[in-house]
Amino acid sequence: MNDDFLNAIWEQFGIETEEHLETIEQRLLQAEQGYTPSSDDISSLFRAFHSIKGLAKAMDLSALERLSHRAEDLLGLVREGTTALTPALAGLLLTTNDHLRQLAQHASASRENGELPTALLAQLEHACQLAARGQTLDAAQLSTLESSLPPAAVSPPPAAAPIRDKVQLHDDP
Repeated sequence: MNDDFLNAIWEQFGIETEEHLETIEQRLLQAEQGYTPSSDDISSLFRAFHSIKGLAKAMDLSALERLSHRAEDLLGLVREGTTALTPALAGLLLTTNDHLRQLAQHASASRENGELPTALLAQLEHACQLAARGQTLDAAQLSTLESSLPPAAVSPPPAAAPIRDKVQLHDDP
């Protein structure tokens, strides 16, 4: 592939990802302030995380993919009515959105995968487990892992191969 084509792909990735992150941020800020989101709002959030996951998968950005996938799973439980999008859950998803933004910006600038924020991923998994049991996620439940969250910093993994050296974007035909 030539450089112009790759540059265009990365530019489009950055534009589309930022659009989805903006949608997520707007909807979650409302929910965090106590606004009860409609089913359309929840579906919009779910689709935005789903789209970021797909973009990340296409660009072979596993950290961005895994984090957005877990947020999507959590919103799937909200969409199904298993749990509610509480202000505390909206806050957790806003933190996730901040990390996704940093991972996407890092990827756009370096064309490399960033470092997965494992503590945040663990907190999202904990929230998914609670939500799957039908628990409403409040601040007390979500704070059990919150203190272990590092600041939203992203660094590339050691010896990451540039995407331009790969012929196939992913294994899924």
